[in-house]
Amino acid sequence: MEIFTEGLNPAQKEAVETLAGPVLILAGAGSGKTKTLTHRIANLIAHGIPGDRMLAVTFTNKAAKEMRDRLWRLLQQARSDARLTPSFKDDVFADNAAMLATDGTPGRDIDSDGFTNPPRNFMPYMGTFHGICVRILRIEYQAAGLDRNFVIYDTDDQISLVKQAMKDLKIDDKTLRPKSVQSTISHCKNTGQTPEEYEEEAYYPNQVKTAKIFARYEKLKRESFALDFDDLLLEVTKLFENNKTIREKWQNRFEHILIDEYQDTNVIQYKLIKMLSAVHKNVCVVGDDDQSIYRFQGVSADNIQIFDKKYKPTKIVLEENYRSSQAIIDASRQLISHNPREEKVLVAAGDNKNYDYQLPILKSYSNAKDEMYGVLSEIEELIQSGVSPQEIGVIYGRNSYGEE
Repeated sequence: MEIFTEGLNPAQKEAVETLAGPVLILAGAGSGKTKTLTHRIANLIAHGIPGDRMLAVTFTNKAAKEMRDRLWRLLQQARSDARLTPSFKDDVFADNAAMLATDGTPGRDIDSDGFTNPPRNFMPYMGTFHGICVRILRIEYQAAGLDRNFVIYDTDDQISLVKQAMKDLKIDDKTLRPKSVQSTISHCKNTGQTPEEYEEEAYYPNQVKTAKIFARYEKLKRESFALDFDDLLLEVTKLFENNKTIREKWQNRFEHILIDEYQDTNVIQYKLIKMLSAVHKNVCVVGDDDQSIYRFQGVSADNIQIFDKKYKPTKIVLEENYRSSQAIIDASRQLISHNPREEKVLVAAGDNKNYDYQLPILKSYSNAKDEMYGVLSEIEELIQSGVSPQEIGVIYGRNSYGEE
């Protein structure tokens, strides 16, 4: 609907209006992908797709909350817009009329602009992969062979369990760090590698020890009726692979699937999306291979190229950058162009086009101390030239200068 494309650039508008079939949105940095995705979901709802028939995956819980809040506000604005058709007002929101009220409905918080906060049952399958998998497992625990009240181990719990496994096996934690073992186990699970497969490949002494710990860790975890964070995805994947009835149930439920930060998906997450999208094939992924930084966790930016080849999607590229000046964009492009990547040519949008920024200057130093004094010298020169200290920002990667 027109109301959901107002203020969008042509590429964003195309992404919002292309509702059927597979869609690949290559979203450069600062290109308004969250806004685009939010408006796309709103447009799907306006076309009669219920919120609980959509799977919308974000990278963090914070991102999911932000998107849910923005979507709810957008829908409230749309509902009050006189240009909307009666069917949109009455049919799409019939079940949620009370929720959308802005007249002081009891139990609903209202902000300063007169908008309510989204109810708990709004977009129930919008969240992280892990959060959505927990929801599925709580529903399908019997089919998955899990205890009804299974517990979920966080990182600290996992390390404690690794320590217990090492103690049981009489492996000294001074020669093999429990945190390192936990990281290896997590990496194996994110790449779909079982304890048996890891043991087959183990060669070095610490790898052989880790393989034994991995197997013991899994046994102790099962005895405690627990799952760790990485198990959540594995258990749902295994359930869908082994139980056709359950798989088809969830395939039919999700008429539309939307994945944000697709460049940060791993092998198991790709498997899940492939299975869930097999029926309706309405899957929209948003990503940017230039922003993939989690390869060490089993993530593969190659999933973007794989998606492109397998699904033959409608490809939309968001190239207008609303965050930076053209000088910064050009400098970034020169650096990133050496990487194998999907081609995008970002351009500054709006007022950023006319910003008269100086090109970035690159300086290298032989060690941290020289770098520190170099930065101090630059700051001193700026202040002597009349620049106020309040106008100077310093960004650093680690807070350890002066400790070496």
